[in-house]
Amino acid sequence: MSWINRLLVASYISPSGIFFNFKYENVSVEFDKKTTSFIFPNVDGALIQDMGVGESRYPLQIFFSGENYDLEADRFLRATKEIGTGTLIHPRYGIKKVVVVGTVKRRDDLITAANQAIFDITFAENNIEITADNIFTKIAEATNKIKSYTDRYCQYASFNFVKTFATIGAGELTAIRDSATQMFTDIMNQLSYTIGINDNYDSLLKLLDDSIVDTVNDLGNKPANAINLLLSSLLISSQIPNYDVRNKMSIFDALINKKLKTKYNQKVSEQEKSENKNNFLLDKNYLYTSVAAMCNSLAYNDLTSREEAIEINERITTMFTKSQNWIEENARIIEYSDEESDYNQVYELYTQTKNYLITYAFNLSSINREILDEDRNILEFLSEKYGNLDEIDDFIALNNLTCDDIEMMKRGREVLYYD
Repeated sequence: MSWINRLLVASYISPSGIFFNFKYENVSVEFDKKTTSFIFPNVDGALIQDMGVGESRYPLQIFFSGENYDLEADRFLRATKEIGTGTLIHPRYGIKKVVVVGTVKRRDDLITAANQAIFDITFAENNIEITADNIFTKIAEATNKIKSYTDRYCQYASFNFVKTFATIGAGELTAIRDSATQMFTDIMNQLSYTIGINDNYDSLLKLLDDSIVDTVNDLGNKPANAINLLLSSLLISSQIPNYDVRNKMSIFDALINKKLKTKYNQKVSEQEKSENKNNFLLDKNYLYTSVAAMCNSLAYNDLTSREEAIEINERITTMFTKSQNWIEENARIIEYSDEESDYNQVYELYTQTKNYLITYAFNLSSINREILDEDRNILEFLSEKYGNLDEIDDFIALNNLTCDDIEMMKRGREVLYYD
C-alpha cells in the first residue's frame, strides 16, 4: 500500500453537525514548542525549560467547485462562524477535533476562475477529555438519530413516489413491471447471502419473496405497495444485528454499482417520456434507499476499531456520491425535476451518519500490527502490552488463534492488538 492509498477523503463536520467534503492543495502541520529561556549574568548560553508543545495547527487552502459551488461555499462560510469544536478529517494527519482559528479568507474569482470558491483557513486541534459515560450517551443518541432519519426518509420517499407516479397505458405498464421485477430479483439475489443468519430473518425473506409477484403485477393500481416493498426489501438486511457491518456494506455496494450501469436516453413521444419518468423514479428510490440502508446498518452494529469506522465512512461517502452523480446526470437527460424532498431527507441521514462515524472513530481504539521477532507466549505478550490479561478473549478472537497458537505464537507471525 503506497502513501496515496493511505490518504483520507478531506472533510469537515461543524460543531452543529453540518458535513462538508472539500478539495485541497498541498497540506502542512505546524505547532509551537512551549519553552522558556533563562539567561544569567556573566554566564554564557541559556537555560531552556521545555514544557512540551502547544496545539497542532493545520493550515489549508480548500476549494468548492461545480454548478452549485456558491451554495456549498456559503454553507461552509456560515459553518466556520459556529462556536465550538468541530471535526476535521485531514487527508494526511487523520481525524482531529478542531476549532477554526485566525483569519478565514474566501475568494471567488468570478472572471478568471468561475464556478469555484477558495478558502484559506486554519484549524487548530482541540484536545478535549471526554468521559466514558459521555461517549456512550453520545453513541446512543447518534444511533437513535440514524433510525429516526431513516424512518423519516422512507415516509418522504413513499409519499413522493405515489404523488409523482404517472398513470400509464398497457405498454408502459409492461415495461415498468419488467424493470421492477429485475430490480427485486437483484435485491433478493444479494439478500440470499444472508440466508441462515437466523430463523426469523429467513422467514421474513420468504414472505418478501412471496409478495413480489403480486405487488409488481398490481403496480399500476397500487404504486404505494410497490414502493413500500422496495423500501422494506432494501432496509431489512441493514437491521440484522449479528451480521458483520462490512458484509452489509458489500451487499449495498453491489446493488448500487449494478444500477449505475443503467443509462437513459432522451425520448420524444409523450409515452416514452412517461415511461422514462416512472422507471427513473424507481431507480432513484432504489439508489437513495440503498444509501439509506448503508447508513441504517450503523444503528444495528457495534464498530470495533477506528480503522473500521473510517473504512465504513469512506464506503458510504463513495456510494452516496456515485448515486447522486448518476441521478443528476440522468435527470438532465430525461428532463426530470422534482422538489427534492426525498434528497433532502437522505442527505440529512447521510450527514448524521457521517457525524456519528467520525465522532465514534475518534474515540475508538486503533489496531496495531506487529511481526513477532521471536516465539512469544500469549500471556507474556499481553502482560507486556496491557499490564494485565483482561483483553485475552478479544485478542484470541481478533487473531483467530488456535490452541497451538495460544500455547506459543511463532516467530514471524503477524499479530493484531488494540491500543
